[in-house]
Amino acid sequence: MKVLIKLFVHLYVLVLVLFFSLLTKLVGFETVAIRISQIPYKLGNKVRYAFYKKHLKSLGENVIFSFGCLVTNVNTVIGNNVRFGPYNTVGLANLGDDIITAQHVHILSGSKQHSFENRDIPIWKQVGIIQCIELKGDNWVGANVVIMANVGYGTVLGSGSVVAKNIPEMCIAAGNPCEKLKERP
Repeated sequence: MKVLIKLFVHLYVLVLVLFFSLLTKLVGFETVAIRISQIPYKLGNKVRYAFYKKHLKSLGENVIFSFGCLVTNVNTVIGNNVRFGPYNTVGLANLGDDIITAQHVHILSGSKQHSFENRDIPIWKQVGIIQCIELKGDNWVGANVVIMANVGYGTVLGSGSVVAKNIPEMCIAAGNPCEKLKERP
């Protein structure tokens, strides 16, 4: 009986991913990513993984996209053994192996996505700079962290931090702006 249930779930996930993949051609990748972020339970985790495996530039093994988590850029690279907490958002990023994030972590596509230098043009119409943000791997990211710059290998980011400049490897960093507090033990 367990085998039949697993087979049914697998087929159901495949059908949903096919449907959502076709839907991306009509409404766009980000719109579909928002919709699949709202599928609950383990089924949602499976659908998100299968969908992103098909659409992202690269997606490793053993990656969990919790409820409310969405990736907005198809050129994102995600390594192995990565767990995204609930309500995470990921822009253009290159994420290494062995990363854990808590809830409400936002990995932006750099700090200059929007320009506001020309007063004669509305901000939303001005061209910004999209940057690929890198987390080297073996990172632990606390709740409510905003990441706009690169984070070194083995670094821990404290809850509520705003990473506006590159953070070195093997340290504990926190604050707004986020700064290295000490070497990691």
